[in-house]
Amino acid sequence: MLISPDQVFRQTAPLWDSLLLLLVVLALLTNELVAPHSAFRVTISNTTAWRDESGANTVGFLPGDGLFFGAINVAPAGAGTSVTAAQSGLTLPISFLGGGAGDIAPGQYGRTSLYNSSLTGSWLLTAVNGTDTATATTPAPGAVASMPFANNVTIGGVGTTPKRVAGGERAG
Repeated sequence: MLISPDQVFRQTAPLWDSLLLLLVVLALLTNELVAPHSAFRVTISNTTAWRDESGANTVGFLPGDGLFFGAINVAPAGAGTSVTAAQSGLTLPISFLGGGAGDIAPGQYGRTSLYNSSLTGSWLLTAVNGTDTATATTPAPGAVASMPFANNVTIGGVGTTPKRVAGGERAG
């Protein structure tokens, strides 16, 4: 029994369709692996700036009088995205602060610089990821006075119910 060319085509057409679909899927996956952020535009949201005065501490904050500025959410965040802040002719790099396990702000970028009353205006943040760029402006912290340190403050309590303990009271 002879098989006509038309019968061969009808039997192999589904195979060619499957191979074509497989090639398209592989091309899309390869593009995503080579340029994973190419489909996402870089964005900056929830900008912030404030005067920050820290004393000696055990959590790694630098002690002293400073200005903190940055954004709570830059996306995509981490490797491949860089952020700078500019004001009055000064441009500074901003560090990626997010990304830890259980992080509530995984896209956070920020920086603390020594307090300088001439840098208390808004900062222009610029995020760059590949050829994509986004900008946003922080609020101006203003030339607010430094707050005095609180002395003899103790936090007590159990679990998620802390309470302030006044001088002379026992924590717990």
